[in-house]
Amino acid sequence: MINLGKKFAFKLLTGVLIFTAGVLTAWAFWLEPRSLTVQNYALQFSHEKSLPALRIGVVSDIHLGRYFGDEARLERIVDMLLKEEPDMIVFLGDFVAQRNAEAFLKAAHQLKKLKAPLGVFSVLGNHDWWANKEQVSEALKTNGVRLIDNQVVELQWKDHPFHLGGFGDFWEDTQLSDFLASYKKSDLPTIGLTHNPDVFPDTKKDISLMLAGHTHGGQVNFPIVGAPITPSRFGDRYRYGLISEKEHHILVTSGTGNSILPVRFRVPPEIVMVELNFKAH
Repeated sequence: MINLGKKFAFKLLTGVLIFTAGVLTAWAFWLEPRSLTVQNYALQFSHEKSLPALRIGVVSDIHLGRYFGDEARLERIVDMLLKEEPDMIVFLGDFVAQRNAEAFLKAAHQLKKLKAPLGVFSVLGNHDWWANKEQVSEALKTNGVRLIDNQVVELQWKDHPFHLGGFGDFWEDTQLSDFLASYKKSDLPTIGLTHNPDVFPDTKKDISLMLAGHTHGGQVNFPIVGAPITPSRFGDRYRYGLISEKEHHILVTSGTGNSILPVRFRVPPEIVMVELNFKAH
């Protein structure tokens, strides 16, 4: 009887472990990578000049062409953005996957549906450079997305001016270093866009908030152990979320797509909505 009890307990434990492994595998390789959530942030900064509450829709790392990255995925992203009704929409690069721009070029017309009072802006990511920078850039411009790599544009929101700065890809944009060297400090509230957060320590502190992607939040984040891989020279320092360093702030999104492997675990794909407010001090 004792032996039978032990055998039953062993079989039961084995069954539970196999079932658990199957559920976790399905979650990590199918359910979570295909999911898409909206992550909300409400941020307020003090500045010499005020800026009324501004809602920004942020999308990064769509990676069309692999691992659930088809036109239907981009259409879903566009529909979710429209439902949120942001005042401005920004894309942080890596529209394409694994050096192949074809899928994005075929689906880019979906971006033409986007509408926001201040417009739609973007910078390019390393995959866009690797695939075909010129083709990706042209597809964005044709479909109403304004590229601002290594540029600063002045915008008006409810009669309050502010600056939007685009920083080229840290890995591939050869003009980035010149832009950083020539960048002039602004007396207006300033928001920065970049693909790779590794540029953040090199930017001027007058940029109140930098928005970045690239890391995918590690794609996998185990309890206790954390993320095994983060593509950054700083490790986990800028892996995910809002990071503040001496009143210098960066918000890193996990992105909407998948790269290298079709896996996500405890790092769901996301669209970010940032409500940003500058109060005069």
